[in-house]
Amino acid sequence: MDTSYESRMRQHPFDSLREGDVFIIMNTGFFILKQKENEMKKLKRIVIKEELVELTQDYKIAIVLQQFITYQERINLINDSLPDINDHLITPADPIEGFYKTPEKIIEDCMMTHTSTKQIMKYIAILENRLWVKKIHFPELFLIRYKINMPQIHADLFELGYPLVNYEYNL
Repeated sequence: MDTSYESRMRQHPFDSLREGDVFIIMNTGFFILKQKENEMKKLKRIVIKEELVELTQDYKIAIVLQQFITYQERINLINDSLPDINDHLITPADPIEGFYKTPEKIIEDCMMTHTSTKQIMKYIAILENRLWVKKIHFPELFLIRYKINMPQIHADLFELGYPLVNYEYNL
């Protein structure tokens, strides 16, 4: 490789650019800020809880239930902050009831990439039949929201001899 001054001057800065690079051109020079291919992916985590596996008798259904509980906790955090937000709004926002997730998004969030949407819907139907999840239909929007029934989960876990720890819910 020729590293002489002449060869370096012949090489244009754009020659080193790759698709997806972000760059800035300033009067002092050319800078590549970030190369997307070198970016680290954000890692996901799935928690499999013994008490939910015992409750559901299937670790895949337990994963879906745990993910639903996580979604519900996020919604509860939003609802808890609504009084502070409503102080600054002209029209107050109503509390959010339940959460909306497509089967494809549930598959992605649960890292169950080899599971079909039909199978995920079967898991949700099992959760609904056992009264742990409630479907809220919005036919005008072609939308289904899900809401967790934490008191029922608590009662069923109590019957099995498991405590419900690290969860907050309103009766």
